[in-house]
Amino acid sequence: MKSRSWVLALLVVVITFATGSFKSEHSECGASETASVPRDNPEWSRKAVALEHLTAGAKYVMIGDSLTERLPREIAAEIFNGKQPFNAGIGGDTLANLNWRISRLDIRRARIITFLGGANDIAQHAASPEYAARGIGSAVHKLREYAPEAEIFLIAVLPTGLEAGSITEKIQQTNDSLRRCQWDSHVHFLDLGDYLTAGPSPVPQILMPDKIHLSREGYLRILPALKRALSSYL
Repeated sequence: MKSRSWVLALLVVVITFATGSFKSEHSECGASETASVPRDNPEWSRKAVALEHLTAGAKYVMIGDSLTERLPREIAAEIFNGKQPFNAGIGGDTLANLNWRISRLDIRRARIITFLGGANDIAQHAASPEYAARGIGSAVHKLREYAPEAEIFLIAVLPTGLEAGSITEKIQQTNDSLRRCQWDSHVHFLDLGDYLTAGPSPVPQILMPDKIHLSREGYLRILPALKRALSSYL
């Protein structure tokens, strides 16, 4: 009987691998630890420490790099149906910086969290899609750990205003990996790229003047989709 049980268990493992339903702890969706480091910059350190305390008790939190930090307050409030979210974005942050900061933010009472990161890793530091997807996956798992009651809105890496090339391909591959992840019911993947550009075409200059950061018009383009996604949870 023991040998039969062992054989059945082995068959289950083989079938699981064959169907692709086995979740590796080292995949982009897994909870495996990735780089988590602060920046060697006194001004950044002061800002990061301040955010650690200011997020305490916040119900609505936005976490990310400059694309989050630069979001106009009035547009942010409209996304959250008149409620002002706490903006915990810091320009220049990589996924390693964001993973470090998430573990120190007081987000225990958060009900809704948006996360947007990865652009700096891909566009500025030539990170691979695999690295970017793992870093984002790690951030999502940290958010679930530190804010267990929150709905997490994971925003796909936004397209850029750069001509189609390796960066565009890396962003697409990263988002494809994240789209395939089987997140739990509290994680919502939002790909807003179609609101900014068609296919692999660069984002128009009016929406992304420096080819990386959104203009006010750019934020207005993605506002309706974000507002619809969050509306059921506000």
